[in-house]
Amino acid sequence: MTVYKNKLGVMFTGLGGSLHTSLFQPLRGRWTEADTVTYFHTQNGPGLAVWSNHVALGHRNDSGKFGHTMASLWDNWGTSSTTISTWTTTSAVSMATLGDRLWFAGRTADGRNRIVTRVDNSYPEVPLPSTWSTSHGPSIVNHQDRIWLVARGSEGQLQCLHGTGGEWTRPPAAVPGGVMEGEPGLASHDGKLYVMYRR
Repeated sequence: MTVYKNKLGVMFTGLGGSLHTSLFQPLRGRWTEADTVTYFHTQNGPGLAVWSNHVALGHRNDSGKFGHTMASLWDNWGTSSTTISTWTTTSAVSMATLGDRLWFAGRTADGRNRIVTRVDNSYPEVPLPSTWSTSHGPSIVNHQDRIWLVARGSEGQLQCLHGTGGEWTRPPAAVPGGVMEGEPGLASHDGKLYVMYRR
């Protein structure tokens, strides 16, 4: 879910891996009928972010790798996406923006969290602590001009990292108690970082 050109939009995965979009109509207090995004399928939830005056889509493509495309309108996604990772991911793609870069995060089959960024037309990987593995995919958000990554650790606790692409800081567990499986939701608002998760 993201806001683009003053419109609140959501993208979700339907049956068979199809992608669909819907826009909120504030005067009517309801969502539009869902439109199918032609040519794109994913086995996990898509990621959305606004970057460079476009709405950007990240998804797990048919080969299991990160795919990425951008649109200037909610209903104009083109016919193909760019593969931006050399490794396969087992999780949904989470996205954020920081500075002039678009960030993508996911989890690979060996439990490692991975981040890549878009710089011009290339997608370099941003190193994360190699010893940190999680049981489910991460979520990322820009909070106070730093990328925050939150994921469910191997012991069920929500763990987090934050940084700008160089060194990363790992504060104590964001939620010390056990949480249920799945990726958390993140939002930065009014100076606070909000985390939503299943307990």
